[in-house]
Amino acid sequence: MFLKGIEEKYPKELLENRPIIEGQVVGVLWKQPDLYDDFDSLNAEAFITEDGQFYYAIGKEMYRRGYELFDEQTVLAFLTNNKILLEGFEKRGGYANIQEVIDIVTLENANTYVDDLFKWNILNNLYIEGFNLFNKIKVEGKEICPFNILKKMSSQQVADWYEWRIENITLNKSLGNIKIVDLTIDDEFINKCNSGEEMGLSYAKIGTDINGKTIWGSPILSNSTMGIHKGDVEVIGASSGKGKSSYVLAERVFPIIENGEKVCVMANEMNIDKYKKILLSMILAYKFNYFKITRRNLTKGNFDDKLDQIKKAQKYFNEHYKGLIKFVKLTDYGMNTAKRIVKKLSKEGVGYFIYDTFKAESMADENVRGKLIENSKIFFRLAEKYNVEVTIVMQLAIYMDNTRFLTSACLSEAKGIKEIVSEILLFRELWDDEYDGGKFDVKPYRFVKDENGKYTNTKEYITLDKNKKYRLMFVDKTRNDDDGKVVLYEFNGAWNLWREIGFATVSHINRGGNK
Repeated sequence: MFLKGIEEKYPKELLENRPIIEGQVVGVLWKQPDLYDDFDSLNAEAFITEDGQFYYAIGKEMYRRGYELFDEQTVLAFLTNNKILLEGFEKRGGYANIQEVIDIVTLENANTYVDDLFKWNILNNLYIEGFNLFNKIKVEGKEICPFNILKKMSSQQVADWYEWRIENITLNKSLGNIKIVDLTIDDEFINKCNSGEEMGLSYAKIGTDINGKTIWGSPILSNSTMGIHKGDVEVIGASSGKGKSSYVLAERVFPIIENGEKVCVMANEMNIDKYKKILLSMILAYKFNYFKITRRNLTKGNFDDKLDQIKKAQKYFNEHYKGLIKFVKLTDYGMNTAKRIVKKLSKEGVGYFIYDTFKAESMADENVRGKLIENSKIFFRLAEKYNVEVTIVMQLAIYMDNTRFLTSACLSEAKGIKEIVSEILLFRELWDDEYDGGKFDVKPYRFVKDENGKYTNTKEYITLDKNKKYRLMFVDKTRNDDDGKVVLYEFNGAWNLWREIGFATVSHINRGGNK
C-alpha cells in the first residue's frame, strides 16, 4: 500500500507499519464481508493510504449491493462496469494482490486488527492536535518516551493513559495545599516524638511476627466476608473515640500491605503523625515481640534508652512497607477531592482506599441523609469502575449510645446506605452487665475442632477477664455469609491488639430497658 502524499503529514514512526495495519483490516473485511456490519464504526476516513481507502470502498459498495463472496470472478464482474475502478484495481496487482492479504489474515483476530487501526488513528490525531508523543517525559521518577509505551497498547488503553496524565496534572493543580505522600517513618518524626512534640490523641493496629508466625486478626469475620473485595464498598462504624481508625489500621491496612498491595488512607480528622505512632508501636509489638514502647510512650517522648528498638522498627518498615501506604490529609468532607484521588492512584497500582471519617459536607444541610447516600453511591461507582475496594469509616449516632444490638439504624444520618454497600460492620465496647454472670451476659463461645482440625457444631464457652477490655463486632450486612452474627474481640489499646475471641449472644434489650 502506497504512502504517497502522507509522508509529510506524519512522522515516519507513525507510518512504519501503516500498510500492514490497513491491509489486515481490509483483508478480513474481504474474507468475510458481513464484518462490514459488525464494524459499522469504520469508514473510508479510517484509512489514510490510497490503497486502504480504495479496497475498503470497493468492498463496502459490493457488500451494500448484496455480494456475500468476494472471489476473483465476482470482483472482476463488479468492476467491469466501471473502467476507472477496474484500471485502479489492475494497477494495484489485480486480484492476486488482495488474495495474498486475504490468505494471511485470520478471522479470529478481526477485532484486534480493527482496534489496532483505531489505536494508530488516535495516535495520528494526537500528533496533529499537538500532543507530545516523542519527547521524553518524567513519569513516577522515570524518563520515558510516550510513543514507546503507547504503540504497545490497545486503543482504549491509549485513551486511558492520556486521561490518567491529564488527571495527574489537574489533580496536582486543583488540590492546592493538599499533598499525596508516602507514609514513611523517618528520623525527623522519631525525634519529634522523642522531644514530646506529639502530645495528643492517637489510635492503633496488627500484623505478623518477625519469624513469619501468623498473628491472628479476624479469621471469623474474614471468613464471613470472604476477605476484602475489590469492586466493593464496605462500612466500618463505631461511636466516637472507640477505636474506628485503630480497627481499620489493624484489620484493613496491615493485611493489605502484608500481601504487598498498596493502600491509600484519606483522613479528614486524624493527622499522619498519629498513624505513624500506631504503626511504630504495632511493628515493635507484633514483629519483634517488644512491648516496652506504646503509643503513649511515643507521645510523651524521652525514650533514648529504647531508641535502638525503635530504629529496628523503622528499618523493618522501610524494608517491607515503604511505598505501600499512601496518605492524604483532607481539609473537608467533600467528595470532589476524594474522587480525583481514587481515579489517579488506582492507575498507579493502589487497589484499596480508606475514607476516614465519612460525614456530610455540612451537617446544617437539610438533606444530610440524602447527601451521604449519594456520596456512598459515588464511592460504589468508583470501586466498580476502577476495580478498587473502598472502606468507609463512619460514626454511630450519639442518640444510639445505649443501643445494645447494633444495626445500620445506628449510623449517624446515613442508615439508607445499607442498600448500596456490600458489608456493614459495627462495633462497641462490652458493657459491665455483659461480662460473665451479668444480667445481660453475652455468653461468649467458640466452636470446637475435631481431630482433623475441622470445626464442629460443639460450642466451647469462654470465661472473660474483667480486667481486660473487649469489643463486640456486629455483622449487620455481608454479601458473602449470613448477617446478624456478633464477634467478640479482646482489645488492648497500648499496641492496638485486636484478638478475635469467638462469638457472642447479645440481648436486644437496650440500656434503660427499651428494645
